[in-house]
Amino acid sequence: MKLAGSRPCGGAPSSTPSAARSLQTGVKPALPTSLHSARGRQSQICNVWLENRAEVSVQVPVETAWDLWDDKERIPDWMPWISSVQTDAQNPALSQWRLSTSMFGRGWSLSWLSESLPNKPHTQMQWRSVPGYKGPGGSLEVPNRGQLLFRRFGPDSCIVELTIGYEVPGLLQPFASVLTPTVEGILRTDMQRFARYAVDHQARPQA
Repeated sequence: MKLAGSRPCGGAPSSTPSAARSLQTGVKPALPTSLHSARGRQSQICNVWLENRAEVSVQVPVETAWDLWDDKERIPDWMPWISSVQTDAQNPALSQWRLSTSMFGRGWSLSWLSESLPNKPHTQMQWRSVPGYKGPGGSLEVPNRGQLLFRRFGPDSCIVELTIGYEVPGLLQPFASVLTPTVEGILRTDMQRFARYAVDHQARPQA
């Protein structure tokens, strides 16, 4: 299991290779800890961050791939476990995300407010969740961050690499050892779906 952005309780950030490859989002979110005290004795429980990746070759120009991802409200078209993305009309850098999925024998409803970070057009797109967002009743908030890298492979093709980092919710921590292969399998399927979506989108007459 790869740990990205995690650290020992009370210690410095990890310097393992996985941590060295952590997302360069400009701001490293502090990892919250839960403290329990009894008669002067304390124990700490450190939350865990995981990082997952997937990439795909897409037979469209890099500009087309970029534009599709930049239109965030389209993303559920190729990521069906994302139930909705709503961009803030007053501040397009902010967007509300909702996730609904079934995993480990039960349904999960998650939500977060995402902030787009400065990007490099047609090269790199980055984001992070905004702390303290209160989603719809009953949904869990999952601190997360991520990036997309776009590499031009030719005049009509490109490679898109998605990396997401997220804090494992307490209810899912018993399953942490299997989250990485499970999530990366989902991401690979999503990226392959995006590749087909992008080709179909380009083939359709544009208004």
